[in-house]
Amino acid sequence: MRKRSLCCIARIMNFKAVLGQEKVKEQLRNMQAEGRMPHAILLEGPAGSGKLPLALALARFLLCEKPEKEDCCEQCRACRKTAEYVHPDFHFSFPVVGSKATSDDFLPMWREALKQSPYMSLHDWLQRIGAENKQGNINKEECVLISRKLSFQPYESDKKVMLIWMAEALGKEGNRLLKLIEEPPHNTHFILVAEEAEALLSTILSRCQRLSLNRLSTEELSQGLENRGVPKAKAEEIALLADGNFRLALQWASEAEEEEGKLFVEWLRKCYVGKVPELIGWSEKLAALGREHQKHLLQYGLEFVRQMLHGRMSGGQIPVRLPANEKQAAERLAPLLTFGQLEELSQLLNNSFHGIQRNAYAKVLFLHASLSIHRIMKKSATKDLKAKGYR
Repeated sequence: MRKRSLCCIARIMNFKAVLGQEKVKEQLRNMQAEGRMPHAILLEGPAGSGKLPLALALARFLLCEKPEKEDCCEQCRACRKTAEYVHPDFHFSFPVVGSKATSDDFLPMWREALKQSPYMSLHDWLQRIGAENKQGNINKEECVLISRKLSFQPYESDKKVMLIWMAEALGKEGNRLLKLIEEPPHNTHFILVAEEAEALLSTILSRCQRLSLNRLSTEELSQGLENRGVPKAKAEEIALLADGNFRLALQWASEAEEEEGKLFVEWLRKCYVGKVPELIGWSEKLAALGREHQKHLLQYGLEFVRQMLHGRMSGGQIPVRLPANEKQAAERLAPLLTFGQLEELSQLLNNSFHGIQRNAYAKVLFLHASLSIHRIMKKSATKDLKAKGYR
């Protein structure tokens, strides 16, 4: 179990608290001020860009009893309840595990997770609820529950808000919500959040106002870390390599130990040696992790390779502070890999990540990746030995 990030402190989400994304915030404010807020909005964007925090801020703004021009008032009864995620007219739907399970079964854990860090990833959430090897989804029972909840009159507000996080998890079950999203009850707002909007049914996409979030800038990441108590120099280093992902920036800023780092470095070592029986064993081990954990491992690997690339450009010094073993491994390996080899590794890990997303047979995928990593690394090692006069 991953230790809790020290930087993921409790945050009450309003527009002011959401990092960056000023253009989208202004669009939302203008739509509300002009009385043209769509009944269904899709917030889409890359990981760590702040889609969920912005969705939470929008919901608070919509339900606020005395909204100001720029943000919710934070003082009214509605604001106090939305701050704790207990407003009776603010509903949530999100991926869970279990064929009959619904979001309501996990609401206490969900509220706690939002208070700790609304920048969490799907992997973070599934690990929190003990999903292990299972992949989260939004099932038939959940869609029926959404319809039932929205069929009632509002309890305290004149509006109802349904926030669907990681809406890609609807899959074909999204068909059950088409009519409701197209013609919702009076003053009902859908806020969908997605990282891969194209994985949603086209019929759902056509019923939503799509707003795209950009990757956060290095300056925004750095400022966000500084606001959470990270020293300026460290914040700037981390922001440089976090590639617009605030969730990753928070993770790296934390003192928490990252099991993915240890696992990835050990996998690299096995691949370098290249003993086929061991690689087969490791492929089985990685295949047993579960798809979300596998995707997280490959994402970490991509960032690890990017850091090696930085090390290659800066004389072997890895600028981001990693746990000692991972940092040492990256510094030792970076000088031995050419830019071409690093590009090959990056492309291989990226292809593997997308393979896992498409439900590829994990054991075969990881064995192929292991053999390919061995080939790439040995090609570089052979060149290095020849350059030193060895054959």
